[in-house]
Amino acid sequence: MPDFEYFPLDQGPFSTRILRLLPSKDRAAPIKCQLFSYSLQNNIAQEYDALSYVWGDQTDGQSTISINNQAFSGGKNLHSALLRLRGFEFERTLWVDAICIDQNNMREKEKQIQIMARIYEQASQVMVWSGEEADNSTQALESIRAAAEAGFAEEQFHMSSESIPIEGVESLFQRTWFYRMWVSSITTL
Repeated sequence: MPDFEYFPLDQGPFSTRILRLLPSKDRAAPIKCQLFSYSLQNNIAQEYDALSYVWGDQTDGQSTISINNQAFSGGKNLHSALLRLRGFEFERTLWVDAICIDQNNMREKEKQIQIMARIYEQASQVMVWSGEEADNSTQALESIRAAAEAGFAEEQFHMSSESIPIEGVESLFQRTWFYRMWVSSITTL
């Protein structure tokens, strides 16, 4: 398989790329994707999800992802996120910064950063990948979700301090994703 090469972005001011993550019933199968041009010209929600994640320590190794039948080298954290998001029968369309932006093209990066708010705003949903489950993170997320759904109102929210996985919540919020510079921008969109 040849090494991945980016195709040029379309000339429009709101042009980007979107990743089509192809399905597989075999969880161990290699990740296969298609990358295509996409215009954010209109201001309505689109048919893609945006993925926010931490690239991870690049010294931890790389994983190969097939994009347009070419070998794309990505970090292990990206590979793990795509494995989790890949469907068994249906494809998924995603905007993933490490793939959809040519990271070696400074001019393109600058243009894409200028429209990043629009990319996140127009996504059907923004998904956060903070890493594999660890330290009661699933229970911590469920506790946070229950509190949010109850509106944090004490009279509605009946959870004893013993049932809240404090260590899990602390561990979750100490993950690298929460310390990224633009996370506050993403969460306010």
